[in-house]
Amino acid sequence: MAIRVGLNGHDPVLYLLSTLGILEDRLAAIGEEVDWVAYSPGPRAPWLLGESLDFVGCGQTPMLFAHDDGVDAVYVASSPNRPRQGALLVRADGPIHTPADLAGHKVVYHASAWTAQLVAGALAQDGLRLDDITAVEPGGDQDLTDLLSGNISAATIIGPRLIQAEETGLVRRLVPTDSAVCNRHLFTTTRVFATEQQAVLREILTSMELACRWVLDHPEEAAGRRATETRYDAATWGGDARTWLQIFQRMPWAVASIDDAFICQQDRHTGLFADAGLLSGKASAREHFIPRLADVVRDAVDTAHRLVVA
Repeated sequence: MAIRVGLNGHDPVLYLLSTLGILEDRLAAIGEEVDWVAYSPGPRAPWLLGESLDFVGCGQTPMLFAHDDGVDAVYVASSPNRPRQGALLVRADGPIHTPADLAGHKVVYHASAWTAQLVAGALAQDGLRLDDITAVEPGGDQDLTDLLSGNISAATIIGPRLIQAEETGLVRRLVPTDSAVCNRHLFTTTRVFATEQQAVLREILTSMELACRWVLDHPEEAAGRRATETRYDAATWGGDARTWLQIFQRMPWAVASIDDAFICQQDRHTGLFADAGLLSGKASAREHFIPRLADVVRDAVDTAHRLVVA
């Protein structure tokens, strides 16, 4: 049976890996094959595990909602922190100077995506909660227009659109992103797959690290591929080859193991969401953390590095 790996335009590592043929070759060597399964982006990936997918990437926040919903998706690996890939922006000449100033104001963020953790973490610095502000769903290119016109007071902007916003010179970051939350893209599977298919898991992770090394060696080509992709809802992120290159150059291209500190942060944000009534608060990320998987990740990364050197 083919290994079903989720694919969309919001996951740069798995997307680029799908264009390189690396995973196909490595799985073939152990008698397996890959089935790249496209799915619409959004906070739904963990729910697809088991029935539709065996392995998938997702944001930090969908995992919290999945845990709360009883989905037994386990933490396998992640990207390193990516604090320059997204930001909570306000007008440079506007009245918002601290998170406390946002009380009662409209803020753009996706309630079930990583940007919600960014906003929640920023507000918590000044003793506020998500229900102290008015949430506005993201509107793509319109978010910057609304911010500059005063229709909203702050906006979480990510990816190429962040480059475009910064280039106006009219916005600033309200807080450093990593002062509020880290930004790690996660990779997850079912508990059964994580424990019973570790040979396959090692090949997936090794292939992902090899894809990361390819991006570091070919950043312009990687950005060009992503910018011209029309499948997998890729266009919803906007951008062109120039802005994708800048974002790619800001991102740490590596596969990282999950550590205890990250799990603690996930549980802290579960509490922040529960305080705002978004989660029940009954589930814990720690219940879905398998510490020994860190060795599987490290072995896979070491294998990839040996292959690159050879």
